[in-house]
Amino acid sequence: MKSRRYLSGADWILNGLAHAAQQTAQTGNHFQIVLELDGSLNDELFGSAIQAYCAGNPVLHGKIRRAWNLAPRWQPRKDGEPVPVERLDFPAGQSEQDILHSLGEHLIAPLSSPRLSFRVLHLGTEKTFLAIRFDHRLFDAQGAERFVLGFQEFLSDGKGRRFSEWPAAGKPAGLRPWKEKFVSGQAVNRLRIEQLECRPFQRPCRRETEPCFRFSQITLTREETGTLIERGYKEAGYLMLTPYLAAQLLRAVHPVMPLHGYVIPCSVDTGRGDELFFNYLSFICLSATAEKLAGPELARTLARQFYRQVQSGIPAHFENAWKLLRIVPLPLLGMLLRGPMRMFMGSFSLAHVGDGLSALTDWMRLPVKNAFHMPLVPPSPGLGFFSNTCGGRFNLCITSYSGVLSDTEHDCLASRVKSSFSVKGRF
Repeated sequence: MKSRRYLSGADWILNGLAHAAQQTAQTGNHFQIVLELDGSLNDELFGSAIQAYCAGNPVLHGKIRRAWNLAPRWQPRKDGEPVPVERLDFPAGQSEQDILHSLGEHLIAPLSSPRLSFRVLHLGTEKTFLAIRFDHRLFDAQGAERFVLGFQEFLSDGKGRRFSEWPAAGKPAGLRPWKEKFVSGQAVNRLRIEQLECRPFQRPCRRETEPCFRFSQITLTREETGTLIERGYKEAGYLMLTPYLAAQLLRAVHPVMPLHGYVIPCSVDTGRGDELFFNYLSFICLSATAEKLAGPELARTLARQFYRQVQSGIPAHFENAWKLLRIVPLPLLGMLLRGPMRMFMGSFSLAHVGDGLSALTDWMRLPVKNAFHMPLVPPSPGLGFFSNTCGGRFNLCITSYSGVLSDTEHDCLASRVKSSFSVKGRF
């Protein structure tokens, strides 16, 4: 009998966020990786390659089941629909905003089984955008990158390991010991109490008759990226790019979304070994009151918070504490995340994924010009920033929910962020 794959605390929180989104008339908790290709992709060959690579993976078509001990587990299912692939054609001179809008439409569309889909956008014969959409309940950012890189290897020679043969490794229920989970809960609660001085640190989410998401994409040149990293290390410390990004974004957000203070959950990878499926992430929570945003030491202060939380094991404490919530039914967990627990969602989300996509040099003999992450953000807090580097170029995707930021506010925020990160003032 194969080992069962029980869901971790992070898996359960991500499932809860998916339910919270569905309870607010959204489609779920999805994200996608977008590849910008130089040239026109051969749709027929690519479609055949997708089915050859993906078809038959039972994990993609699975669902959650409760074991006899009430711990949730993932139950694979062999029979399922083919992975959907959609093609759209645009003229060669189509605007960047129209491309982002089309990519956003793909991202927010319903996604059930299989929990993976593709959209190919052709700009004449000059350029192709390939969007690969993932269900966050099955993939985190690092796992999705492994999928993309594995697919590239398969496309290059047809001999790589097929995704359909990639199993989900067994994971124990982790019900015991109980004491360490309560100790972790206490550690997380102490951090929350420390950050109460920032309240209110979240803008209320308005009810929208036709809710929507807005996206903006910023890409720096290699020269600008080098300057950005150099400034980050100088202001926040070596390898402290995330606290530096948080400081820059805080100064851009505050005039558009003024609050008494800000709490920023920053996702961190907790280590996954050779695993591809499910979530191996946790959070560091940075915070600052509005009156401290103008100080020259903001980045260094956030870096000290980051270092202190890593040293005290806060990411592991979050994961342990979340395990206690696995007993809560998902519909109820979704309601809690939209209500009493929404304070844990912070003011906005921040994730810097790294440079894993830099390994993408070509895709079916087409040069890869760029690759970036494009996630949805939960309706609460309704604002997120997601960055990566590819080929030495820094990418930043800004995602906002209309119930939190209006179109005018989103455009103003994107403009301020561009000015903040631009070295030469152009993008």
